Amino acid sequence: MKKLLIKTGTYEKEGQTKNRYTQLGVILSNDNGEYALIDPSVNLAGCLIQQNAIDTERQSTRLMVSVFEEDNQKKQYQPNPARQDAKPSEEQVKADFNDNIPF
Repeated sequence: MKKLLIKTGTYEKEGQTKNRYTQLGVILSNDNGEYALIDPSVNLAGCLIQQNAIDTERQSTRLMVSVFEEDNQKKQYQPNPARQDAKPSEEQVKADFNDNIPF
């Protein structure tokens, strides 16, 4: 599993500047290849405003999304705490795609 993360701020910890990220979704794979699950509650326009506020010299109309491997993600990013409890677990996400659709 890979996580799709948007840098939306910075914070200070032990004298070091760290990045704060918002999780946009995940990239999963199966026998047919890779596919992305995007969180529809993420405000992309708001994330773009936050990114432009971080880098005032480079104002962009495009959102930069980083891809982190599952193994590295725990040390690489700090999720937005306000959004963390709204995320389904990996097992819930996989179970949603394995459900039989009644139509």
